[in-house]
Amino acid sequence: MIATVRETRELETELISGWGVPVHLLMERAALGVAAVTAHVATIDEPIAVLAGPGHNGGDAVAAARLLKGWGYWPHLFVDAKNLSAVTDEQLSWAIRCGIQARPLSDFAAAPVVVDGLFGFGLNRAPSGTLAKTIRRVNEGAARAVIAVDLPSGTEADTGVALGDRIRATHTVATGLIKVGVACDPAVDAVGELWQADIGVPVALAEKLDGAIIEYEALPERPAGGHKGTYGTLVVIGGSRAMVGAPGLAALAAGRAGTGLVVVAVPRQHAGAIAALMPEALVVPLEAYDDGSLDDGDWSDIAPWLERADAVAIGPGLGRDEGQIRLVRRVWDAWDGPLVCDADSLVPDLKDQPPAGPAVFTPHPGEAARLLGTSPEAVQADRLDAARRIAADFGVICVLKGARTIAARPDGRFGVLLRTTPALATAGSGDVLTGIIGGFLAQGRDPWLATSQGIARHAELGRAAAGESPDSGLLARDLLNYRGVLRKSLPDPDKTGSLAIRLS
Repeated sequence: MIATVRETRELETELISGWGVPVHLLMERAALGVAAVTAHVATIDEPIAVLAGPGHNGGDAVAAARLLKGWGYWPHLFVDAKNLSAVTDEQLSWAIRCGIQARPLSDFAAAPVVVDGLFGFGLNRAPSGTLAKTIRRVNEGAARAVIAVDLPSGTEADTGVALGDRIRATHTVATGLIKVGVACDPAVDAVGELWQADIGVPVALAEKLDGAIIEYEALPERPAGGHKGTYGTLVVIGGSRAMVGAPGLAALAAGRAGTGLVVVAVPRQHAGAIAALMPEALVVPLEAYDDGSLDDGDWSDIAPWLERADAVAIGPGLGRDEGQIRLVRRVWDAWDGPLVCDADSLVPDLKDQPPAGPAVFTPHPGEAARLLGTSPEAVQADRLDAARRIAADFGVICVLKGARTIAARPDGRFGVLLRTTPALATAGSGDVLTGIIGGFLAQGRDPWLATSQGIARHAELGRAAAGESPDSGLLARDLLNYRGVLRKSLPDPDKTGSLAIRLS
């Protein structure tokens, strides 16, 4: 369950006013999750500094301090006592009655474990005064664990950008709904491990939300009596002198994903290299410019293969000269089956005509900026908006790649991948993703299932291949050594009993 600020407010209003759920009940459930994660990382005998702002986020933190005290831990409460909300003031009185001394925020210096309950999702300006100073003290301190309540204080909840000073957490406990900003790239380094506390949001309300976590789902069983025709034909179009290997990586990934036959249409100069890379593929050598690039003059050789295709992937290594753009346009206009457009095939002019069949775009922020006529920085500043705009403008599923990949549908629904690894930030990784999605489409998967499961399995390939060195050194071809990942189920997520679930 991933929600914008507007959706969160509407859902909470419906729960409290419409369903009659007491606000204190929701706060206690949130506090249980926060306290459980804090107890998970703290030792019983070390001080825990609990920092509470005046709003409901502070009330969650105060309630968590009371619970930790009851469990035998050593919480120290520091509160911004000005303009406390009514429920937070009540929580504070209960904590004091339980033997917790409440001190002003200005008294906080440092602690080995810190609970950040300064600001919630309603923050819309840079922190100032004592609250900003407190954030700086936390960041400058020697805490080995900082647990943020709902989101790191100072984070804009819809985009993940820092509004000013921002807490750098080691753990963030989303209370009920995961705010979009927590799941977006600008907040990744501030969020740390992302956990979710179940506050009892009814399924009937959660199903109304546009956003969801992209998770592993079961793929349909392959027929025992099937043959290569049963499992589809994917045609991959791409390649140029500077990027010979890109279509080959996409083809290999499609094969590993279970595609029955992969056809690779590449410039004649590179056909031998592709055949050596993947002898199982059917390689179609195309006439090309002397510089080894394709253009729409190759259409007569490509068109017959489209008649045999179950899905098409175009773009890996293609190039962006006028000839390649014309070729992309001919495929877009003529092909009415499932289509994946990646890299250089992501042409802004395609917006003037909707795709004839289901289509998936897989841009990185720079390519998304080209489609939208803006800058990569603007895309990263509001990733969900960018993905949704591309999906709606072009009539496609948009996969906006990044540290936390977002997949958006034309109707506004979207998913965010939370389980990922920085090791995937390597050349060719996107070509592998294109091949996996294209391969799933060729096998007849539903377009959203093919896309979301392509994203999920691509990320898990990265985690498996990275092994003990998750930060760097991975080559895209290393991903293809773990084909079992493409069909396996993920293990159960880490849990603290049933109070909080680790999501990243």
